[in-house]
Amino acid sequence: MNKDYNDPTKQAVRTDTIIYPYRKLFGEKLPPEKQYWTLVGQLGEGSELDQVVKAGLIEPGQYHGVDFADKGQAPPAHTYIGELSDEIRKAHYEERFDPGIVYIDTMYEPEKAIELLLLILRTVNKTSGPCLVTWNVVIGNRRWGVNHTFEEIRDRLYSNMAARMELRSWTNYGKAWSYAGTGKSDTTMGSIAVYRKT
Repeated sequence: MNKDYNDPTKQAVRTDTIIYPYRKLFGEKLPPEKQYWTLVGQLGEGSELDQVVKAGLIEPGQYHGVDFADKGQAPPAHTYIGELSDEIRKAHYEERFDPGIVYIDTMYEPEKAIELLLLILRTVNKTSGPCLVTWNVVIGNRRWGVNHTFEEIRDRLYSNMAARMELRSWTNYGKAWSYAGTGKSDTTMGSIAVYRKT
């Protein structure tokens, strides 16, 4: 499936699941020393980078985007070629990782999405300070006969001992979001957010 990262649905989802929750929890703008980590998707007009900068949530230099393919450069924003959890671990090892927002925009079903969430949280948990983590998961697809509920996903997450350990200092935002995939997709996506205050 080709994802249109500039699609109005995607932009509305980012507002609902990142921009609004962050501001409700922590304030209008990410502190200057904090970082916004995400999958790159696209750069340019209407992209995630463009949206969060224009919304006043971050400055371009706070953006750290990762993708397996080279999506180009948009200095002073930072882009990396690789896998999100690997690049986050590398940044932490090099003492240049200080997240305030992590957006895990996957196209995975729950099992794989939870696995990736835990890989990332293991590194995020080595840092301190307020942070919002929003992750996306496939909850339905008519063509594939896929149908998951948020209750099932939470049960899977919190029945996992490793997950409970990684999430012990995090609070569930208390709301989950579902939305249709972009374009002509048969996929329904879900977003879940967790946060820590310190």
